Amino acid sequence: MKNLDRVLKLRHPEVIGIGLGGAELMGPARDYQGVFQKAREAGLRVVAHSGEDDGPWAIWEAVELLKAERIGHGTSAIQDPELVKYLRENHIPIEICVTSNVFTGKYVRKEQNHPVRYYYDQGLPLSINTDDPEIFNVNLTYEYYKLWRFLDFSLDEIVDLIRQGVFASFHPNKESLWAEMEKNIHLVKTRYGLKR
Repeated sequence: MKNLDRVLKLRHPEVIGIGLGGAELMGPARDYQGVFQKAREAGLRVVAHSGEDDGPWAIWEAVELLKAERIGHGTSAIQDPELVKYLRENHIPIEICVTSNVFTGKYVRKEQNHPVRYYYDQGLPLSINTDDPEIFNVNLTYEYYKLWRFLDFSLDEIVDLIRQGVFASFHPNKESLWAEMEKNIHLVKTRYGLKR
């Protein structure tokens, strides 16, 4: 609560939200319910890393108790079809971090076994991320490459994932941001002969 109080006292216009991260098993979502409620009441957006070290019940806590608007990692959601349905129907994106999830190795030990393909096919909103680029020596391009290389994502599906990432963000003007990105993607596809 002290960190949130400091953030609220600063009233910095570029601070738009808070997130729960760190050792999931040592600090479950339920322990932060009051913090997240206060943050929401102050107009902040809220996200939570959940379901990477713990099971799908941890994700349920994050969305039900914290009212998390995005779930970081969420690799254990695949174990609960009702949770997958809930996330899809309530448009709660999962922040996918393939390299990080393989590195931590709790639910995913190989890229080919990452649930992102299943989540995409089930219509869950997704956002592809690096998690900790300096720790894992990875960039976003490499994360997308892994989706193509190990999980059979097509170029069109990767472009769709980029679009989903834009709309999963808290950017104040998602439509214009996507229009600009789509224009640049079109130019790159044309330059490299990737247009149909």
